Amino acid sequence: QAETLRQSILKMAFEGKLVSIQKEINIYKPKNEYFYQMQFLGLVVKSSKERQIMHGEMTLAKYAYLIDKIYQIPTYYNYARWHLGPYPPSIKKAISNKQYFKKTGTNIDVINEHTLFNSANPYQEKIQQAVNNLTDIFSKYPAQERPHKTELLATICKVIEDIEGIALLDVRKSMKEWSIDLKNSKHRSKFDKFTEKETKDCIDFIRRNGWDKVLISAKD
Repeated sequence: QAETLRQSILKMAFEGKLVSIQKEINIYKPKNEYFYQMQFLGLVVKSSKERQIMHGEMTLAKYAYLIDKIYQIPTYYNYARWHLGPYPPSIKKAISNKQYFKKTGTNIDVINEHTLFNSANPYQEKIQQAVNNLTDIFSKYPAQERPHKTELLATICKVIEDIEGIALLDVRKSMKEWSIDLKNSKHRSKFDKFTEKETKDCIDFIRRNGWDKVLISAKD
């Protein structure tokens, strides 16, 4: 049976079918999507806290977006262009569940961990690794700068995903179309909020890590 499978895989590889088949194999569909999402968010909050980074709703949403799109760990959320970055409105239902999440000010904590993490999550180790990688990136900045840097990275990644390109002029044009409609914000768009230099440096960082290829291929 193993040899038959091997020959089948080789045949698909030569026929150019292996990539699409592999994508199908890797698709995981949880029986309870809502509970899976709470587990996912709980693991992000817990793993981040272990690295001395706390999350509010908005930074948690951005981490979820980056882990979904960059590290290819599904969240089953649809991320819209929100005022403060990529955001799935349905995330509010999960973090408002008082059985598993507790808010202290703007910070979110996980409670009843034994129950939430009692059933296995197939991506647990990968989620922890992704969080460790992201916290390594953002912990280099002072705590007061981290929300800005997190929003910048998530914003540029979302723009690259949407326009399927990394040219600076195209990215900046798309950022101008991403409006910010908040009374307490002096910025009217992501173009206004983030400078051209910030944008270029962020694109260069994304390119160096090869994330642009992952973001663009996510549309395929």
